[in-house]
Formats: sequence, structure tokens, C-alpha cells
Amino acid sequence: MEQSGPDESGAAPGAAQVSPDVAEELRRMGLDPAAMGVPTGPPSPQASAQRPPPGQRQPPPGGRPPPGRQVHPHNQSPGGGQPPRAPGQVGPGVNSQKFPEQQGSSHTQVPQPSSWATTSATGGAGGPASVAGAMPQSVRRGGRTGLRGLGNVNSAGRAMAQAAVIERASARLRGARRVAFLSFKGGVGKTTVTALAGLALSSVRRGGVAALDADPDRGTLVRRLDSVQPPSIRDFLWRVYQSPQSDPRLLAHATPSGLLVLDSARSPILVDAPTPKELWWAVRTLERTCPVILLDCGTALTHPVTATMLKSVDAVVVVTTPSDDAVAACFSTLGWLERNGYEQLAKEAAVAITDVRKSRFDRRLHADVRRELGQRVQTVLGFGFDAGLVRGGVIELDRLSVTTREAALEAAAWVVSGHAR
Repeated sequence: MEQSGPDESGAAPGAAQVSPDVAEELRRMGLDPAAMGVPTGPPSPQASAQRPPPGQRQPPPGGRPPPGRQVHPHNQSPGGGQPPRAPGQVGPGVNSQKFPEQQGSSHTQVPQPSSWATTSATGGAGGPASVAGAMPQSVRRGGRTGLRGLGNVNSAGRAMAQAAVIERASARLRGARRVAFLSFKGGVGKTTVTALAGLALSSVRRGGVAALDADPDRGTLVRRLDSVQPPSIRDFLWRVYQSPQSDPRLLAHATPSGLLVLDSARSPILVDAPTPKELWWAVRTLERTCPVILLDCGTALTHPVTATMLKSVDAVVVVTTPSDDAVAACFSTLGWLERNGYEQLAKEAAVAITDVRKSRFDRRLHADVRRELGQRVQTVLGFGFDAGLVRGGVIELDRLSVTTREAALEAAAWVVSGHAR
């Protein structure tokens, strides 16, 4: 089909124009949308206002409010009782089978401490810049660095596709989005996929994302996200009990990218592992300011902790490798969900395929398995081999391949929107 020449902006007539926020995101990654023929508007004044003048660094926040007495009992629930209930909140002792739906079109507004330089660039929790002003500049810059390599594209078409994925991943949410990552089989990369999705989300959304280790046997999520030991779920609840009016983001641990993370337990012997009610209450509390909650579940889907989460999540991601036994476990997981009252979760589930070896045979097997699983579920996410992931340890997005970072961003967009591109 013949097309007319570009207009004065360099864009093809009739081309979809990306929003100013997405255009600014591309510029942050080192792209010039106009030079690539991507039709854009001028940078939004709100996004431009967030960047300090050249050569000037934004001073870090003045400090955090003291979290109170640092008492962390191991064998009792926080404060020996239930935390104070906020207006309209359900206490943790209620035998609820599903999280109460969020009222209204946005989350409860939490008063910001005076030490935070807040901004209302796009307004509301979950907006692309809702937490940018609340985080130190070094945190925001660290999150940007991880996805900057995605900008090395050679065509306007690919840049437009990447901009669309970023826009989906940074879209505002009505209420909370709770997503569980699970599988009957261990060692398939479930924790790695959870961490990648969380890091990508926190980078493009500039905060408002939390990842919880919901494995009853204590997984390795925190070791993949940060070298600093974060508080456990029970520690976090105790801090909330001591400072009920504090912003929950100040009481949890934030990685350099701004992702909030909570461990299932501080001790390998699980003496302070959370109960189902405690995990429920932790998620319910984080939802006040974090519209996206990722749950790294274990392999025991019938465990009370995992069962409680499955009754409350909005979507699931089943993780597998291309091996025969892992694919069989993936089909078994989807079948178990259908037979045990989670038909809708199974119907709308995504499957993430991870490669732990690098060979032509594995790449062909990955493609074959992807086609096979595509007949069972609507969305299949692919994560190819990456030496930066296989070696273990803390994941650094800027050390991963562009393909892996693109896959992480696609997973992040699916978490928010519930569908692939």
C-alpha cells in the first residue's frame, strides 16, 4: 500500500501518536522519537518538572520517621492481637474467602510524611509518576538504567511497539492487581520470573509495586532482588501495628529500583513464618499505596497459605521450562486449578517458559513447547537463556540481554493489563 510522505514532524500520516508520558519515557532511555519517525507530542510538563536542572542533584529525603520500638517477637502475632482497623477495613481475624473489593476508583490516599518531596504529576497511586517525587533521585535513576538498553532499536515500528508495551505496563489501575506466580514443579524459574516482572514494573511505574515471598517453605525471592535482608511479613505487620498512620512504603524494604519486598520469614527454621491471616493482612495493608502486588508462591498449592492467596488473586502465571516433566507439571497445574474452583484463573492464566541452557536444540524445543502451550492458554511469555540469570544472586537489569529485558517488560505489561501485545 502506498503511503504519503511524512508530515512536518517526521511521522507518517495516520500513524498512531504515543502519549507525552510514553514519549518522555523513550527520551529517558536515550531515544529520539522524532528521529525514528514516531509521532509524539511535546514532553509533559509534569514529567519534565521531575528532573533537576543539568549538573544539579536532587538532595535525598530528610529522613524517615522512626518506626518505633524495634521489637520483633517470633512466636506471636503482631502486638499480641489484631492491628487497629482503618475505617471500612476488615480485620485479619475475619474468615474472608476473598479480598474485599476496593471502593471507588482509586486507592485510599495516605498522608505523605513531610520529609518526602511529593509530586502529583499524574495523580493517584499507580500512575506512572505517582511515587517518583517520593523516592530519592538515585532510586529513580537506578530503575531507569535497567531498561535503558531497550531503546537500542533500529526501526520506528519496533520503537512504537516498545512504547505500547511501556504504556500498558504504566497504565493506571482501578483498584489493586494481585498476581500469583506458581507451579507444581520447583526449579523452573518461578522466583526469577517474579523478580523480573517486579523490577520491570517498578522501573516503568516509578514505585507502587510490591513483591512478597508467599512460599510457606521460604523461597529465595529476596536474594534475587537485593543483598539487604528485608523485614519479614510478620516484622512488617508489627511495624504497622506500632505506627498505624505511617505510609506502608516507609515500613517495608525498597530495592534500588523502588520495588517493595517482604520476606516470608527471617529464619531458615521458619519460626516466624506468616499464617494465612497474616499474609492476607500484609497484602491488604500494602494495597493502600501499592496497586500492584506480586506473590511468589510455593509448589504446595493446597497449603493453607497458598490456598488463601489463590482465593484472592486476580491472575496467575504458571512457570515452566521446555523439558517434558516441567511441561507436564504445567498442564497438571492448570488442570488442578480448573478442578478445584479456579476455572477463571486457569482460563485467563499466562504461562512463562524459561530456558536454563543455551543450545540450538533447546531453542527449537522452546519454540515447539510455546506452540503447544499456546493451544492451552491465551498468553505465553518466553524468557530465553541469559547467563546473568543462571549464575544466581541479585538480578541487575542493566546486566541482562536486551531480549531478557524485553521479555520482563512484556511480563510486566501482562501483569497490569491481563493480556499480551
